Amino acid sequence: MVLESTLDFLWHLTGQETSSVPTERDYLRSIHHPIGFWLWSYSMQAEMRHTHASISISSIWVDHTPQCWYGNVGGNWGKPSCELADILIVVWDSKLRNSGKALLVQAKRGKSHNRIPLSNPSTKKEINLLGNAPKFLLSNQLSASSGQYPQPMNSKLCCEFKLAPYSGVPLEHCTFLQIRDARSKRWPRKTGTYWQTMWPPNLHQKAYSDVIKDMLPNSGGSTGKRFVFGNMNNDWDRLVTVLVKETVSRVGGTAQGKSHHSVRTIRGEYFLFDHAGGVDFPRIDYAESDEPSGGISTLFITVNEGG
Repeated sequence: MVLESTLDFLWHLTGQETSSVPTERDYLRSIHHPIGFWLWSYSMQAEMRHTHASISISSIWVDHTPQCWYGNVGGNWGKPSCELADILIVVWDSKLRNSGKALLVQAKRGKSHNRIPLSNPSTKKEINLLGNAPKFLLSNQLSASSGQYPQPMNSKLCCEFKLAPYSGVPLEHCTFLQIRDARSKRWPRKTGTYWQTMWPPNLHQKAYSDVIKDMLPNSGGSTGKRFVFGNMNNDWDRLVTVLVKETVSRVGGTAQGKSHHSVRTIRGEYFLFDHAGGVDFPRIDYAESDEPSGGISTLFITVNEGG
């Protein structure tokens, strides 16, 4: 419950710090902001105090989302793009970081805790992408000039993918996250959280905090799909590999916005203290660059068994 309460606190904090009605991107940014990141990172550690494991968390925020182009006609990808997801969560099996579980999170701001409006054109595209799973090309481009075609996210790697479609069983690799709209008057208190996941839309509801905890090793949860990092012979493994490689290599200012990388955070059971006796907050590196944006906003979690 510690993590759930912290996420709800960050929801309130976002509303106070935003001049207009916060968007889903505003709420997601609050998790990556230095203060918010530190709070929920410590909450994760508090959730694990009963175990003998320590946890290491880092994050990369990118004010841009990777685009999926589908509708291959004559070998070309020409239909308008669709957002892949807002967040990628990666939980490594060990500090070797060569395998683990990953989850694509598509966020929405909504006025109901148990219903995602399905009439929005972009939502329809996202449901088609994640539910029907057409083959797509992963690209950083939001649009392409007349007569031109989108470029792959990484020209040196195969960026064409086809994921598992929905077949009546909750998908392991993706979920929709409904974040309470600040204007909502129909979000009941008994729901317990302002961050609610459901997939397919309006089914299999679960608190976002529980989704994150269910991905941890030995949790017994079914959330998140297993991957082997660097394996290019499987579409899911290759997608996670491409996203992580591209994200880590492209941290910096972009035409679409700014990104930042939280390079370290709380490890072990207790706060770390610096020589001055103060709390050692995670260090945030802000880098400016003219390079085009690449990758996806990502949370990396590593559980070190035995502390």
